[in-house]
Amino acid sequence: MLYNWEADGSAKGCDGCTSYINIDNESAPYGFHPGVINVVLADGSTRTIPETVETQTFLNLCFKADGNVVGDF
Repeated sequence: MLYNWEADGSAKGCDGCTSYINIDNESAPYGFHPGVINVVLADGSTRTIPETVETQTFLNLCFKADGNVVGDF
């Protein structure tokens, strides 16, 4: 699960979430535009990622050099 964790290793408040974006702005992906976050990619381009992005696509964006194809978002 992608979310912020407490010092004791327990997850903080997102069991059963359908989205990992805009839950809070503590350390989860968060944007000030409703329903999206803005990101900068390694090639210097900027993109908007919606809350409705497929979980696997979002995970593929988070991990570099894993060989996975990102997919459309």
